[in-house]
Amino acid sequence: MSVPDLLFPLPGCVVDQTTTTDSILLIDGHPSTDVATCPDCHALSTHVHSRYTRQLRDLPVVEQPVRLRLLVRRFRCLTPSCARQTFVEGLPELARRHAQRTVRLTEAVRGLGCEAGGEAGARMATRLRMPVSGDTVLRIVRSPSTSTQSTPRVLGIDDFALRKGRVYGTVLVDLERHRPVDLLPKRTAEAVASWLYDHPGVEVIARDRAQDYARGATEGAPGATQVVDRFHLLCNLSEVLSRYLQRMAPTLRRTLADAAAASPSPSEEMVEETTGSREPRACEPSVPTAPVAMSPSSPVPRYGRHPRLEQTQEARQAERAHRYQQMQTLRARGQSIRQIAKACGVSRHTIRHWLRVGTLPPDQRGYRGGGKIDPYVAYLQGRLVEGCTNQSHLWREIREQGFTGTRSLVAKWLNAHGPARTGTPQGTPLVLPPARRLAWLLMQDEQTRTVNEQRLWSQLQQNTELVQMQALVQQGRAMIRQCHPEVLDPWLQACQSSGIAELKNFVGVLQ
Repeated sequence: MSVPDLLFPLPGCVVDQTTTTDSILLIDGHPSTDVATCPDCHALSTHVHSRYTRQLRDLPVVEQPVRLRLLVRRFRCLTPSCARQTFVEGLPELARRHAQRTVRLTEAVRGLGCEAGGEAGARMATRLRMPVSGDTVLRIVRSPSTSTQSTPRVLGIDDFALRKGRVYGTVLVDLERHRPVDLLPKRTAEAVASWLYDHPGVEVIARDRAQDYARGATEGAPGATQVVDRFHLLCNLSEVLSRYLQRMAPTLRRTLADAAAASPSPSEEMVEETTGSREPRACEPSVPTAPVAMSPSSPVPRYGRHPRLEQTQEARQAERAHRYQQMQTLRARGQSIRQIAKACGVSRHTIRHWLRVGTLPPDQRGYRGGGKIDPYVAYLQGRLVEGCTNQSHLWREIREQGFTGTRSLVAKWLNAHGPARTGTPQGTPLVLPPARRLAWLLMQDEQTRTVNEQRLWSQLQQNTELVQMQALVQQGRAMIRQCHPEVLDPWLQACQSSGIAELKNFVGVLQ
């Protein structure tokens, strides 16, 4: 076969000759360029250091496996400050560095692996004259595809932790396809600039406000537009609010204390009206108090029977009584046990048992005898009327009377029959949450807050500066999330004139 008869291209290479050996098509060639670029310093070089043969597997032709034998060159780097003295010329359009297969063969095996799996994909590839193992198919499927390695137009840059608090790297994401592009072992400006220099074509770079990423994006892609993504901007706004709340924590605690002192607890008012003092009720019977009202919605005890089950049991017992009377009537007429069992719809063993006993026995299905706590229910109810609700105290009292159960059984009985448990009284003094948690609360919408959170905010609104800070933060949050750039300048001016140091510093850095 002559060179012009080759029916498929070899990008970046010149074909020297083609031969067939042992049903394998061998194609000899060499790269078509005379110069190469150093991968470190990106300097061009024409000084050849040495040559060697690189063998690659390619797609089959007419059921013949194809092997490429390319004579590639190793060049010398002419930059004195470069750490790499020699380098091999690359074939980016034909094969990756250190690869044993061409890009098109790798993509074909990847497609078989994605459709059929590891071993099945390997068997199909072998029948198609592309012999590979199942492990190789899985390794190719898990490796990043060359089709996704194209330079993205909109690039997102952020850091990630290799070892949290100590070692960090950089993740590059294609924001249009929502896919990661590359991972860099460092989060330095030099690493970002080097990657952008090797992958030209980035038009928009979304990043955080770190100086290293800003400098790396400026050096590596000076023509790209740099924007701060909304996620990091909202994080920065939340950090500003957290720093402000941390500084204002003593003042806010005094505000909550003054609010609690101004409005007494409703529970204290109730105790004053009923007992005339603020002393808590004792568990001793010598000081009787008003009876404790049982909760109308108390749960059914776990050791008791549900009313619906009681009704089912009564209906079953009535049906058994009707069948027993029917059995007595048929037996008096002289019918056999087989005939009685068929007429009543019960087994012959049951009929014999009823006749032998002479009376209707109780239904043993689902039967449960009395519980350990049942003999002491009257005493416990009396203690509840006297005002004692301490489960440990009640458990010790009935244990002295012979109770052998555990304290948890007494607790279950109290949960079912004790006084109704209500939530936190509305007049209980509130505790100021940590700065970060309070910042998250103030950045939320009013509709998403709970009752206690809304009550906390209503008491904190007595601080006018906090109200102003929360309003400005909410305006900035709405502007960022809803993408209203026309509100930016008025918002910046309002933050500058607010007099809050944290907001003024934040706005100054943004400007």
